[in-house]
Amino acid sequence: MRKILLILLTTMSFLLTAQTNYITGLEQRWYNDPTDWIVATDSLDGELKMRWRTPPDKTEWEYSLDKATFGTIKRKWKDDLTAWELVASTGEIVTARTLWGADLSEWRITDNQQSVELKSYYKNDPNVWYLADYKCGKFTIHTPLNNDFRVWRVDNTDECMSPSVQLFLVFLAMFHSKR
Repeated sequence: MRKILLILLTTMSFLLTAQTNYITGLEQRWYNDPTDWIVATDSLDGELKMRWRTPPDKTEWEYSLDKATFGTIKRKWKDDLTAWELVASTGEIVTARTLWGADLSEWRITDNQQSVELKSYYKNDPNVWYLADYKCGKFTIHTPLNNDFRVWRVDNTDECMSPSVQLFLVFLAMFHSKR
């Protein structure tokens, strides 16, 4: 009986920790190909790819973090860079809008349960992004090499956001840093 209980507890703890993915980085799969990215997490690597490659259409992207976490990221309207939407396989819908019109350095992201603000640390330097007034941990996105937007690192101690929302934040920083 004790062995069964021990096995059951070990299995359950493994399953619970395996489902908690923290995004730790994003980097291009191929040199200078911004259409195909590797998403680094604390457990498994996922991917982020532009949905339509011919002709290149940067308005729709697909992602997968594991077998249960995948979805799409797309612009709400094709000609508008200021509004994006993520639809996850779990039914989660997350929206992002700029705070100030066409200023792509400040964003409000909401999933109808919480709202966060993603900001570029300096308006004229898109290498570092952070969450302003966030109380669930630290979430900072930065390039290890200044102005090399092929590799992104995430300092992440967040305990409240889903992996899809975390990926959406990194996507917005990556996509809008190439102004």
